[in-house]
Amino acid sequence: MSKTRSAATNSEAPVRPRLGVAESLDSYLERTAEANDITTAQIMKWLNPERDPSLTVFAMTQPSPGFVGRIHQLTNLDHQAIRDATLQRFRHNLPLDFSGFDRPRADTFRTIAARGWFPLHGSQTCPRCVVETGIWDVRWRLPYTTVCLTHGIYLVEECGKCGTRFRSRRHQFLRPFADSRCGNPQGPRQYCRQSLNDNDVSPAPPDVISVARKIDTALARNPATILGSTTSAEQYLAELRSMTVILLHIATRNPPGYFEQWATKLRKEAESRTSEHRGPRWGLRPPDDPRVRGAFLAEADQILASTSTESASRKLDQWLAAVPGGAVGPKGWIRNRTTPSSIVADLINQTTAARQASTRRSPPRRIIELPDRAIPQQVPQELFESLVGTKLNTHDEIGRRFISLCLVKLGRQGRTWNDAADVLEIPKQRANRTVKTVFNRSSISAHELTVIIREFDESLGSDVDYRKLESKVRTICSDSDQWFRQWAALQRPPRRPQARPYAITWLWLHIAQGDPRSSPAWSEEPNRRRIDSYRRFETTLTAEAIDALRNIGREA
Repeated sequence: MSKTRSAATNSEAPVRPRLGVAESLDSYLERTAEANDITTAQIMKWLNPERDPSLTVFAMTQPSPGFVGRIHQLTNLDHQAIRDATLQRFRHNLPLDFSGFDRPRADTFRTIAARGWFPLHGSQTCPRCVVETGIWDVRWRLPYTTVCLTHGIYLVEECGKCGTRFRSRRHQFLRPFADSRCGNPQGPRQYCRQSLNDNDVSPAPPDVISVARKIDTALARNPATILGSTTSAEQYLAELRSMTVILLHIATRNPPGYFEQWATKLRKEAESRTSEHRGPRWGLRPPDDPRVRGAFLAEADQILASTSTESASRKLDQWLAAVPGGAVGPKGWIRNRTTPSSIVADLINQTTAARQASTRRSPPRRIIELPDRAIPQQVPQELFESLVGTKLNTHDEIGRRFISLCLVKLGRQGRTWNDAADVLEIPKQRANRTVKTVFNRSSISAHELTVIIREFDESLGSDVDYRKLESKVRTICSDSDQWFRQWAALQRPPRRPQARPYAITWLWLHIAQGDPRSSPAWSEEPNRRRIDSYRRFETTLTAEAIDALRNIGREA
């Protein structure tokens, strides 16, 4: 007979594994069964001898005192430690609100679930953690959690074989085994035996990992920072959720260009949640895909992490500008879909007020006098260094492109960043990503930025037509065989034919002041490795080689 069964009959002490940090209760009981060489069905027969389904249906939400008591007798775990292995770990708005759930029933559960972002069933998982430790983290059940901080990868939300969320079971509290297989029920006495390691995992980017660390810190009841001020963990989680829900609703319709990748995935999921009378309700149930949730949580956190309200408003303005037009305006559009939390509501009010003030200025006037043709894709390096320096806190290439976009955008009333990208023939997604990067990294004030833009307006002059120069380099590119062979043969050692796109890109950057990724030398947008190779090429050019390239540009 098993050791655990003996504990029930002969008072022999069972083997008691140590409860893992933030380990879920069902995971711990499965490991306890394995340690005592019994089945999970046997351990549940002792914990629930009456086979009362109501005892286990809410066990991971709010276990009953009787159930907690039996687990204590079996494992000697403290009562509070048992409750903290369930969703009770996140009570008191960290981030769940259990008020009104004193007597767990279906109707009271619907009440707390209707408060939104409540874990309804099952769990996400990190396959590597389960394979290495056998432990399932209770935090994986929260919609706020999207990343395994140990391995730096996105969590997996469903089994790749059975297509069901992990630990999704209506009648059985525990899986039949405690190893790294799925274990989801597939019929009478049938279970999915797919290894968790067979599910694809993908690395999470730094911004998603950063917000995941902040969320994990808040879940541990530590204070956080919003708009430069310290706030409680409860408020941080509430404001983060509120901002994320707003961005989700906007992205479902019309996101900023740099977020189109995630918006496409979001819209695909939204289609399955849209009925004849109602669209997706992201405030109740966020996207299932951890990658989509992680991207929007990171974007919301970057807005809230701004050091000032003015800086946050600049970032939020890009999203409010994407709100579909209508009589109610951005604030009314948002209120029709969700109720913003206090700090987020104030930020929306300030941002919309600033937008309205800018459109009411009369008479409208041009801030920039330069014609579009006199603005390059990237302002000249020397001029950028003298007027901007390190004020934007970004790579010079990004900063130069940002200044050019600003010059075009401010050159005509009502222009958007997408309009500026079209004028400069820069892909919209790259242009929007550039603006986002500068706004996220820079603390420069709007007034100081306006002064800098005016200085560029005065310094560039209108006598140079950069569209003609761009066309000139394209022509040089289309007829590069002869001049490149002559130029390459004069170098010591002679340049290889593979260097031709790099020589053309040099002309694009230094003759036309173009964006290196838009160079006509590339048949498709180059990756980072190709750009790094170009930069190494540029550092190896001698003064004579540079002069020769300049002459090619002048003579063409």
